[in-house]
Amino acid sequence: MSIKLKTHILLHLADDIRRFGCPLHYETEKGEQFNKFIREAIYHTNRQAPSRDLATIFGKRNMLRHVIEGGSWIDGKTNETVKCGPAVTAFLDRNVNFLGMFLDGSREFEDNNNASLAIRPDCYAVFSRINNNDNDKSYFLGKTAKSKSLDVTRYICHGKDAYGYIVASPSRSWYSLAELKVECLLDMHWIDEGRNIVNHNKFGVAWFLANCDLK
Repeated sequence: MSIKLKTHILLHLADDIRRFGCPLHYETEKGEQFNKFIREAIYHTNRQAPSRDLATIFGKRNMLRHVIEGGSWIDGKTNETVKCGPAVTAFLDRNVNFLGMFLDGSREFEDNNNASLAIRPDCYAVFSRINNNDNDKSYFLGKTAKSKSLDVTRYICHGKDAYGYIVASPSRSWYSLAELKVECLLDMHWIDEGRNIVNHNKFGVAWFLANCDLK
């Protein structure tokens, strides 16, 4: 396993998790999402000098994108700072997809961590009360109802199991979602009668759970 580089890196994964937390926070997949634009650019070259051709293609794209997105540059004749005119801005307002289709746009990284806080029915999450101040904020586990009312059933924590995973069970207390703030989503599994276990390895919640005091 130590001969091949990518396989050898797996040997250090446990140490990396202890030092840096969940690998979802330092994965390289986000950067690799841009590889398709490089492949598309190479396809239109003669492949004799791909590094030079790519540098030229993307350099021109970046300069043009800088100009039409409102960036400034120094005019070589007057030595003054100038920007594009209002006609360019008006064109972009009329053609909102121009940047994304022809210049790769200012694309946001795709979220591969499922870190969205969009709550839905039958969903587990960590909540806090909206009226609590930041200096005295308390967190608790909860589950939204399966109905559209999204009432939240509070879960009581029973410490951690032998592997360090939080164990919780539902209580008879419930809140209206309007009273609560969603801190992070959770993945919980049923383990036996009335008890659930929190999966720390999903939604990037390992560091959050390690540093918050759940009630």
